[in-house]
Amino acid sequence: VTPASLSPPQVGKEGCPNFVATDGTYNWPFLTWNSVMYYQDNSLGCTGGLSVIADEQHKTWACVHAPQCAAIVADDLACFKYNDVRGEFVFWGWNARLKVAPALFQLPASFCNDQGESVLLDSRRPIGEGVALAGMSYSFYKYTNGVLTLFRWGTAEELADGGCGPV
Repeated sequence: VTPASLSPPQVGKEGCPNFVATDGTYNWPFLTWNSVMYYQDNSLGCTGGLSVIADEQHKTWACVHAPQCAAIVADDLACFKYNDVRGEFVFWGWNARLKVAPALFQLPASFCNDQGESVLLDSRRPIGEGVALAGMSYSFYKYTNGVLTLFRWGTAEELADGGCGPV
């Protein structure tokens, strides 16, 4: 399995993959357990059980990163149900709607405490008053191989719960 082999070769509406591979004569789902394991090993996907929504054919789901789809948020995941009878993954929907997995590149950070109050403090004020989240922007950098690169940025207003949602 290589990264190139995991990109669906056919593209459907709005640049989104239709998740079908072909050799010109036959079509088959591109996602296999082997490719799911590759996605998981590279922190680009996850799996889980369907629990109370399981049926006789579908008991497991897998979600994988699909960066080539221009119609979705950059870190959304394409989710599939695994058909135990046919032995194949069937496209189920986008994780932004299904909400079965945490956002792929979500950081375990928030700008608020458990009560929904801003925890950002203004050190220039005498008693370190809280900073209103409206209009606040953020930038996160990562240091890799001696290079500092910007990898996540935005405004608090773009986050859920009035700026208190996860980054």
